[in-house]
Parts: sequence; C-alpha cells; structure tokens
Amino acid sequence: MMLGVGMIMALLPQRIIVLTGSGATVGYLASAFAISYIILQVPIGNLSDRYGFKSFLFLGYLICFITGVIYYFSNHANLYFLGRVFQGMGEAPIWALAPALLSIKYPGSKGKVIGIYNASIHIGLTIGPLLGILLSNYLIGNKPFLFYVGVCLIGALILLFSVEKVNNNEFQEKQTINFRNIIELVTTSNSLAALVGITLYGAGYGIFLTTIPSFLIINKNYNQTFVGIFFSLFYIAISISQIITGVLSDKMGRKIFMIAGLLTA
Repeated sequence: MMLGVGMIMALLPQRIIVLTGSGATVGYLASAFAISYIILQVPIGNLSDRYGFKSFLFLGYLICFITGVIYYFSNHANLYFLGRVFQGMGEAPIWALAPALLSIKYPGSKGKVIGIYNASIHIGLTIGPLLGILLSNYLIGNKPFLFYVGVCLIGALILLFSVEKVNNNEFQEKQTINFRNIIELVTTSNSLAALVGITLYGAGYGIFLTTIPSFLIINKNYNQTFVGIFFSLFYIAISISQIITGVLSDKMGRKIFMIAGLLTA
C-alpha cells in the first residue's frame, strides 16, 4: 500500500498548486488528512480492543482504496481535499492498530518488531516516488492514482487472508479508555513530557513535508522528478533509522533514542 502512498504523496503538492495557484493550499491538504486521522485514533483504538484488530485494519485498507478512486476522478481542488480526509480515515487504523497488535504478539521484542513494521512502511514510501519516476511514461495523468487503488486492494486481500484474528482479551486485561482516562494519562509527568515532545516534533514534521515541496516547486521550479527524489531521500533515512533504533531500544531503553531523534531533527 505504501508504494502507492509514496507515489501519490510526491504528486499531490504539484497537483494542488496547479489547481489553486497557491503553495499555502499544500498545508491545507495536509491538515485535511490530519483532522480525520486525529479524530478517529481513540475511537478506533477502543473498538479494536473490544472487537479485534483485524477487521478495523481491513476496513482501513478499503477506505484507502475508496480514496484512490476519489483521487482518480478529481478535477477540482475540493475533491483532493475530500480524498485527503478519506485517506486520514483509512490510514488511522493502519498506523495505530498494527503496532498495537505487534506489541501484543511480541511483548519481549516490541521495539524490534515495531521498528521493522515502521521501516517497511517507509521503504514503501521510499520506493513509491522512485517508481513513479520510472513509470512516468506510462502512468500519465491520473493513472498513478489507479496504481494506488490497486496496491490498496492487494494490501487488503493480503491482510484478510494472512493475518490471524487476535482476541485482545487473551493477552491483557481489557481496559476502556474514556475522557477521564485520557486526562489522567496526559497529566502524568512522563506521559505529558513524551506527548508534548512528539506534538512539537509533529508540528515540525508537518511543516517539513508541506513547506519544502512547495518551496521547491514554486521558488526553485523543480519538476516532479526532483520532488519525488526529495521524498525518497527523506523516507529511506527513516527506514534505516527505524531498523537500527528499534533493536537497540529493546536493549538500551526508549528514552535515549527519543531524545537523540528530537535533537537530530
């Protein structure tokens, strides 16, 4: 699936700039994704604890499949914004629930397996833009979005037939997360520090992925090939980092790598 995401993420900034004539709309495009992504995180987490992870992961892939169809027929900026809202809905369970499932299945090496999972995501994101460049003579117009549709469907089928259904109650005590639990969580000193840190980093991450592509396209007149290379370099660095730090964090603890990552950023 992330092959397709990498391909279209390198494509979307230029598309929205051409349609609107403004680089600022690239940021709005990212925000459209974030709104649905953030709103659904806790509800999906609660429901998956109750009914299992697999069905919600499968639903996420199907929503991303629908997203690709919306993008394919988009000829107006508003349709791209709608597609990004759907993409946030689809990717919310994929990014959140799979690491939770891996943590349950591999409690003794969760850093390693989550690192491998995140690395696999970013390897797909790395190859996607490069694949878009290589196939640019064939994937013209809105055809890259058809590629995204296809790989989302393949991902959904692989998950449906390959991933076992895990009952969360077999592994840990069932606990309902509500508004009061969330307040207690975020007011605990360690949790609060971690959450504030990741929120600040997220703000920088969002600016990085929206402002720099806009700058390259508008101010430096970079074409789609160079924007694709920019995204690939970014994601390959993340992939390598995930594999290395995931394994080491199981042995040395998480804190040192969280601090090192923020300092590097």
